[in-house]
Amino acid sequence: MTELAFPVPPLAADVVLLRPWHEADAPGIVLAFRDPVLQRFSWRVGPYTVADARQHIAEQEEARLRGVGMGLALVEPRDQDVLLGAAYLQEVRLAQGCAMVGYWLAPEARGRGAATQAVRLLARWVFAELGLARLELTCGPDN
Repeated sequence: MTELAFPVPPLAADVVLLRPWHEADAPGIVLAFRDPVLQRFSWRVGPYTVADARQHIAEQEEARLRGVGMGLALVEPRDQDVLLGAAYLQEVRLAQGCAMVGYWLAPEARGRGAATQAVRLLARWVFAELGLARLELTCGPDN
């Protein structure tokens, strides 16, 4: 597989900017995952540490290099150090023209349209730049 290139320029709207993860984002991820809502719907069980966050960032980069996924930090457009959440492309299958999208938001980012803007930006980009025909999003009915 071919690695997935990050969007250039970064995908941005008035509420959110999507950029590659930085190691400096790890403490912000840990802080966000103290939220009971994120814990309830997370893939992680138990306390989430800075080491866990760094490992997650590294795993996202490995998936990008293999061409099967990409994780992007959702940040404030005016201050890219303010972490709002994340958006993910997962199970990217370029030959079949499809992928899955997922996201999470820190508590302070909810109710502002950040997830809506992020998914719209990402969808436009994958259809136009990656040539995908289908982008799937699933979640539990109580999420």
